[in-house]
Amino acid sequence: MQIPIRKYIHAGILTVIIYSIGHLLYSIAKTSQCELTFGSNSGSRCINLFNDSVKQKMKCFFELENNESAICAFNFQDKYRYVVWQLGEFRNVDLQRINFYKTKDKLILDANPTHEFDLGVGPSLMVKDIFCFSMSEELNIHTPIKMKIDTISKNFCIASGTANKISFANDKNENQIIISTNNFPLCSKLVFLKQNQNFNIVLVTSVENRKIPDDALKNLRLN
Repeated sequence: MQIPIRKYIHAGILTVIIYSIGHLLYSIAKTSQCELTFGSNSGSRCINLFNDSVKQKMKCFFELENNESAICAFNFQDKYRYVVWQLGEFRNVDLQRINFYKTKDKLILDANPTHEFDLGVGPSLMVKDIFCFSMSEELNIHTPIKMKIDTISKNFCIASGTANKISFANDKNENQIIISTNNFPLCSKLVFLKQNQNFNIVLVTSVENRKIPDDALKNLRLN
């Protein structure tokens, strides 16, 4: 007895629908635990990265957090701005395996991240990231203008440069975080700091954006 072809079609459609619903439910379950929610703008998750002498002078104006990660932005006396990523999934990154690449390929600089938010307070920054980070021991950083590593030690790595876009990718070059500004290139310092079982990325810029903010590093607790 032959089964009508229509039944095969219906079975195929039903299989696709069940698979799609299952995949959607799996994605929701996976990403829901990674979603960041707005904090109280106290900066309490990230403030320990700064020296005690300046903690009271740090004004937190943006804070997102979940159980594993936090993103905080601080303004210091309208002179310097610090954007901090405290990232649990980056714990395995080896500071000796932070690689900088110069590229203008938009497919590399823009791929993967799924949501974005704007960090104002001159100069304005647009940040994109993915819901669930996926990191290995290697961190690849892509910029249109090459940044250079200034200092590297057991606990921290410091790089500097001027760029209007910075992407942070894992060993498969899947972007995890993208920072961009549409106005003009940022004179910035990037600090990668391991502290209290956390991997921290700190973007340091001058509010006036006149030069790379070397003096601003004195406010960070780099030990």
